[in-house]
Amino acid sequence: MSLGLALKDILTYCGVLVCLVMSIDGSMLTCCNKVHRNNSVEYLLSEAPDPNCTTRWDLINRVIVDENGDVDTRTVLYHEKDRKIILGNIISGVVYRLECPHSGVSKPVNCTDPCVPENPEADPPFWKILFIVLTIFIFTLFISMICCMCKKMEACCEKAESAHDFELTTGNLHAR
Repeated sequence: MSLGLALKDILTYCGVLVCLVMSIDGSMLTCCNKVHRNNSVEYLLSEAPDPNCTTRWDLINRVIVDENGDVDTRTVLYHEKDRKIILGNIISGVVYRLECPHSGVSKPVNCTDPCVPENPEADPPFWKILFIVLTIFIFTLFISMICCMCKKMEACCEKAESAHDFELTTGNLHAR
C-alpha cells in the first residue's frame, strides 16, 4: 500500500513539473478570436508570454506587429503589447509567433478558435439547463403523487363514511 501511495505521489509530482515546464516555455499558450458587430476581429492570447521571449503577430506570412511593437496600421486597428490585437475586418490566417532562445522554444500559435464568453451566465452550460428542467420535472411529479394519494384517501374516507351512514339508517349496528 505504501508503495502504491509513493508511486501516486511521484506521478503527481511529475505531472506538476510537466505542467510547470509547459507553461514556462509557452506550450500552454493559446489564441482565440472574437468577431465584433462591426466585423472587426479581436485576437486574444490566453496569457501573457514570457517577457524574455520575442514575439510577433503574422497575417498569412506577413508581419503585422513585429518584435519591436511596430504595427502595420493598414491592417491593425488596435494593439495591446503581447496580449491582443484587433483587425479591421474578418481575416483568417492570424498567427502569434513566440521565440524563446533561452529555452529553445519556437512556437507558432494559430488564432482559429472562437473565444469563450467571459461572462459564464451569458451562455449557461447544458448541465445547468438540464438540472433546472429535471428539478421542475421531479417537483411536478412529487406534487402529482401527493394529489393522487390525497384523492385516494378522500375516496376511501367517503366510502367508509357512506358505509357508516348505511349502518345507521338500517339499524344494523353491532355492539363492539
